[in-house]
Amino acid sequence: MEQWKALKQFPEYAISSYGKLKRLKPSKNKGHFAQVGFISRGHLNPRWGYLSFSFRRPGGHGYCWKKVHRLVYETFVGPIPLGKEINHIDGNKINNRLDNLETVTRQENIKHSYRLGLSYTNGSRCHLSKLNERIVLKIKKWLFINRRTNRSIARELGLHYETIGQIKRNMTWKHVLFPPQSQWLLSLRSSHPSTS
Repeated sequence: MEQWKALKQFPEYAISSYGKLKRLKPSKNKGHFAQVGFISRGHLNPRWGYLSFSFRRPGGHGYCWKKVHRLVYETFVGPIPLGKEINHIDGNKINNRLDNLETVTRQENIKHSYRLGLSYTNGSRCHLSKLNERIVLKIKKWLFINRRTNRSIARELGLHYETIGQIKRNMTWKHVLFPPQSQWLLSLRSSHPSTS
């Protein structure tokens, strides 16, 4: 059952256990949001995927944004413990119902994200990647067909030679398949048997 509680920091609003915001006191501003009883689900931040509400700062100097899931948790449960963050149990960042929120460590949150398939850090889908699959395939061809050195490839592409070494040893970009690399790795393993 949906419950409502007034926000301590912004007493003119109440938030529900389903993540909705309602105006409790009239506003000087005009428009539908200024009316008592107006209910909002928040504004979606397209970059991060979280819903947020905009509040006028106390004293009337500018606005601040607050994430809905944090407001719900802090209003109904209490302060978020130090070293913890809010996790959406079902992985849906816009489902801000209280029963879908839990506190976890950063590491637990990341593991949960991978378990649900929400994190993509493979290859060019990683926002930090300087390479893409086409270039990595070219690098692998230069390494295993043309027999070029890590340093010569790195110099040509403006990369660190160890980046090329990690591709060669199949430590990174494993999903870019190149048959001669598999043969090279097998020959490397057979020439250096494990001592376990």
